[in-house]
Amino acid sequence: MIKRESEKTLKAVIEELLYAYGWKDHIDGVKLLEGWEKVVGRIIAKHTSDLVIRKGVLYVTLDSSVIRSELHQERTKVVKDLNKKLGRVLIKEMILF
Repeated sequence: MIKRESEKTLKAVIEELLYAYGWKDHIDGVKLLEGWEKVVGRIIAKHTSDLVIRKGVLYVTLDSSVIRSELHQERTKVVKDLNKKLGRVLIKEMILF
């Protein structure tokens, strides 16, 4: 079969649609939230009560001030690891509550 210049793979078309409708960030956000425990560990994940991503900011609600303090010190590394897991920069900042 001859492939024309205007022909695209199904994967490429789907990715274009995801970007066009703004769904790519939402899907990537779900992937990051699902991988939260793998990046921060079981103990921190156990004390995490809520995760929300809005406009490049990850809002994390924790039920332990000690865990919050430890995570605050490591927040730059955690953001870097989360973005690395995704393969692109989605999170620019992390705010802890």
